[in-house]
Amino acid sequence: MLGTFLPLAYYGGIKSATGGVIMAGLAVVSVGLYFSAASLRIRELDFAKAKRQPTEPASDPVVSNIDEEASNNDNEFSDEPQQNEAQENSKGNNNMSITSTSKISTERSAQDEPEYSVFVKISLCLIAGIFCSMLQFDFIFGQNLIDVAENDSATPPGGSAAIIWLFAITVGAIPSIIYGFYSSPKEIPLKTIWMCPWWRHLLLICSTSLPWVAQIHLYGLAANVFLPKDFAASIAWPTVMTTTVAQGMALSFWCLGEWTTANDEAKCKQVTGLCLTLIGVVLFMVSVAV
Repeated sequence: MLGTFLPLAYYGGIKSATGGVIMAGLAVVSVGLYFSAASLRIRELDFAKAKRQPTEPASDPVVSNIDEEASNNDNEFSDEPQQNEAQENSKGNNNMSITSTSKISTERSAQDEPEYSVFVKISLCLIAGIFCSMLQFDFIFGQNLIDVAENDSATPPGGSAAIIWLFAITVGAIPSIIYGFYSSPKEIPLKTIWMCPWWRHLLLICSTSLPWVAQIHLYGLAANVFLPKDFAASIAWPTVMTTTVAQGMALSFWCLGEWTTANDEAKCKQVTGLCLTLIGVVLFMVSVAV
């Protein structure tokens, strides 16, 4: 919203027909995000209710087997081999009981992890969205640098926006790297960076770094080459961001299995939000022809 509305106001295109279609697309996307947030809230409430439901302690079949064998040994006469066999079975059952106890303690420790409310999650998304728009403002208010790059004969066609990357990535990479080291799991030593197989590094680069850089490069190319200057930032930016959000919603819903245990109401709202988001993308793209 912020990265789309401010360029329209800055370039004065908010009163035009194209600006009206873009604002309509923003309204549709906002409604879609509302449905997605509502579906997330319903899903989280269902998970919380399921965790708060008291569970009756079930009798341990291992312990009951041990007691039954002990009573049988007390009531029946047995020879020495049978007693040895009973002792071995008892030891094996005790080991199974210890294993089950360790599993229960592990599950309890996992349940003791803090659960953040929907308000905290949505607030974090809003804060991240506001700071994410700063890259958009780099391209808008750094237009003078882009013009200098375009006037240079050595600059290739479509490469004028790379001057923004020179500053944006350099400044943004430093705190990102520091936070990455700070938030890294304590049980995973840093030496795994060098001990990890090379193909895993290559897979990580191809699946995360290259797609992220590619989408922003496509945004810069579209905003500075293919689209009209007065509306380029207001069309390219929401198209890129909304498509990214829709992709994440679709992956979490159909591929990652994050909504398999959600009820029908939550799933319906999530699908509604996804459809509205796609309609908003169509409006952004259609606004070029208005």
